[in-house]
Amino acid sequence: MSLDHDLMKKHPINTITLDNRYTIVLKQIYLYFADIRKNTPENAVILYPEYNSFFPANKKSIYHNDGIAKKIWAIRFLHPRILIQPSELAASPYKDKITHVAIINGQGYKYLPYKLKNEPSSGIFPVRLTDKDMQSINYEILIPE
Repeated sequence: MSLDHDLMKKHPINTITLDNRYTIVLKQIYLYFADIRKNTPENAVILYPEYNSFFPANKKSIYHNDGIAKKIWAIRFLHPRILIQPSELAASPYKDKITHVAIINGQGYKYLPYKLKNEPSSGIFPVRLTDKDMQSINYEILIPE
């Protein structure tokens, strides 16, 4: 029996939260969605990674469920936030309204107008930095002059 099933047997369905159930079943990808939800307002327009960013060639990915990495699933978990992908930028009516960039496997930093001294492998970063952002981002920000 898998660890997922053991956990579900140990904790009856009515004793764990929906978030915990999703975490047990979807693992890292759900934690990624939860981080995005926690760190963006509901009206955010997010530049969301392309599917292949979750599973880079010749690299082991921590994301086990390839179907859930698709944009359609992300929309389900991140609604009402608007998601667009780099391949959609040219045609999207939201291309000039992006408020956040989602980073996965170290990909996506080129879309930020600033650099981070130490770039984490995943996260969500605002496009426009406020004083509050400057204090809450735990990475040294290198702002271009």
